[in-house]
Amino acid sequence: MHIVVAGPLNLPQLADFLSPSDGDRALQESTGNGTAPGLIVREYLKRGHRVTVVTYRQGEAEAEFTGPNLRVRRIDFSRPMWQRALGRWSAEIGEVESAIRDAGADVVHSQWPYEAALAAARSGVPHLATIRDAPLTVVKSYRSPMRVIRATIAYDFRLRSGKSRLSVVSPYLRDAWRHQMFDRREIDIIPNIVPLDMTARESLATRPTILEVSDSGTRKNVRKLILAFRQVRSVIPDAELRLVGRGLDASSEIAEWAAQHGVANGVVFRGPLERDRIRAEYSRAWVHAHASREETFGNTLVEAMAAGTAVVGGRDSGAVPWVLDHGAAGELVDVEDVGSFGAALVDLLSDHDRRAVLAAAGRASARARFGSDSVAASYEEVLEGLAQR
Repeated sequence: MHIVVAGPLNLPQLADFLSPSDGDRALQESTGNGTAPGLIVREYLKRGHRVTVVTYRQGEAEAEFTGPNLRVRRIDFSRPMWQRALGRWSAEIGEVESAIRDAGADVVHSQWPYEAALAAARSGVPHLATIRDAPLTVVKSYRSPMRVIRATIAYDFRLRSGKSRLSVVSPYLRDAWRHQMFDRREIDIIPNIVPLDMTARESLATRPTILEVSDSGTRKNVRKLILAFRQVRSVIPDAELRLVGRGLDASSEIAEWAAQHGVANGVVFRGPLERDRIRAEYSRAWVHAHASREETFGNTLVEAMAAGTAVVGGRDSGAVPWVLDHGAAGELVDVEDVGSFGAALVDLLSDHDRRAVLAAAGRASARARFGSDSVAASYEEVLEGLAQR
């Protein structure tokens, strides 16, 4: 098949599928929030499909990259944000729509329910839209005018998507989409592809170590985790909490907050890390504490599971219970209750056998449910059906 993949994408992920010169250019590009689509494109190419990527990045100008069976066309999104927002990205959506039509593909697979999904629905090309968030949930979490405007684009897509096939990454997101968008059609549940390339657990830390791979956003709830960790330290004085991700470095606002409130002891603010170093962090951790209040999927949960790290996650945190197989592949707690969260971490750090059981179950679940082969095959089946209409 010739497949158009439309939406945000991390271009460096595709460097090895591009020509040498374009691959070098791609590696110089900044990364964004398009990790999952990039993994999908890689799988389509490995399976012998021809792929045209129609992508964009806020503030970036038009560009093109090519390789065997791959063409990447980045649409011009360089106008000031306020101009694009006031126009509801109409010019940019029109450019994406034209690029999809010009590709002459058999089918288009759009990512997220915004600009690319609306453009694909208008293009007339057989269309699978993968929904990766619930627009009203995003508005409630971030409360910005731009998010409100983008939510109206999602509603436009909903109204124009009668002939589109929809997939979501979790049952939680399916239910949220149906409720918020008044959409009762059949929706496929196809999870994210999560790289399962974690190292074996040969370098387990000698001291009890908790890891969180996240960011400093309110929805991620890291401050509650730090407060819960204070309780852990009162029982296990040599315990360590390592925080990895944007806004979690030693000079960050959240690090200053922890110091001011006297809860920084034992907390290591690592900040953003390259993937190889994140692998090492998973490998050495005794427990992965996933503090997020809400997730439509939860990639870091699956990465920890694949690494053989026992996981603690929120029992009311969106898709987290589903990813953790309703407690069979990880401990479920109330992450909003500092006392309960801390007690669960103490119990798991203190119980080697329980950690081993959860680690083994998590690794098996991750490989069976979220590996690239099974996820790509599910998408491929849907796209082949659409292309044959």
